[in-house]
Amino acid sequence: MEYIIKLLTTFGIIAGAVDLLFLKGKWKLDEKFQQGFEMIGSMMLSMTGILMLAPAAASLLEHTGVSFLRSIRMDPSVLSIFFSCDMGGYAHFYRTFKKITGMSPTEYQKRE
Repeated sequence: MEYIIKLLTTFGIIAGAVDLLFLKGKWKLDEKFQQGFEMIGSMMLSMTGILMLAPAAASLLEHTGVSFLRSIRMDPSVLSIFFSCDMGGYAHFYRTFKKITGMSPTEYQKRE
């Protein structure tokens, strides 16, 4: 399946480029090809930014987040639960935490 997707994508890129550069829009693929090419620029910039910032954010959280959680007597593994919740915000974190542990984060913190 992956091979077919790659093949179709490659064919689409080549057909769009040929239509734009040589056929002057005879196949009516030129506009969509150009729109797709322009979209890739901003998308790639966003993805590159995220990929470059992720290690820095992880390093920062490793130092500050872990020490903060320890200072309030919480298990640092809570950070991994928080990030595995797809960054859906505190409400999503709260529901997932309660579903996994059977208690709210505050109840979990007070249990010791």
